[in-house]
Amino acid sequence: YFPVRSQFADPKVQLKYTGVTCLMGISDCPSQRRGIDFPSSTTSEFHAVYFPTSHNEQCFQIHFPLDEDVSDKDTWGNLSKADGKERFEKLADKLRDDGWHERYIEPLYEVEHAVRV
Repeated sequence: YFPVRSQFADPKVQLKYTGVTCLMGISDCPSQRRGIDFPSSTTSEFHAVYFPTSHNEQCFQIHFPLDEDVSDKDTWGNLSKADGKERFEKLADKLRDDGWHERYIEPLYEVEHAVRV
């Protein structure tokens, strides 16, 4: 159920999984740069947005392809601290292997709150 969507979108149009999922997190890790960063990878087809929310915290969203048959849509939503830590550490390993800069990997190890959509 998407109450905000119902205010703006045609109710006859149903949401359809597009093959991309997103992990979002808040990290107790200061941003190394001012402003918003939009890193991406043509190798793994990941893309992301990182932005500071305070002097010692940043928010990030990492979007990546995921086949519908393994998307596990029933578990979308808030993740426990342990589950968020596990998912983001695996994701950090993939990003490191793909050559992402450490400034985008470090916050993944400091996640305080995570959401999967």
